[in-house]
Amino acid sequence: MPPVPINICDNFSARPGEEVNWQNLPASCTISQDGSSAWPFNLPQPIVFPMPSQRKITVAKDMKPGKYYFVANCCPKPICVTVI
Repeated sequence: MPPVPINICDNFSARPGEEVNWQNLPASCTISQDGSSAWPFNLPQPIVFPMPSQRKITVAKDMKPGKYYFVANCCPKPICVTVI
């Protein structure tokens, strides 16, 4: 599957195992879990940009269809990934 290109502060949809390619990243940004919502990514939280290595970020392979929220300190509101 090709990476899902998405602006860092926008909600998006993806399938389990699909690579996420965030765009328009500011100089620094930290992504973490939003409350009790399940963490939807393959890398442990927090994910800090810029990353010291170019590791692939994917939607976790075991995610069930549904809406999962996370926060990015560079964005004004929580972000939703809809797993399809």
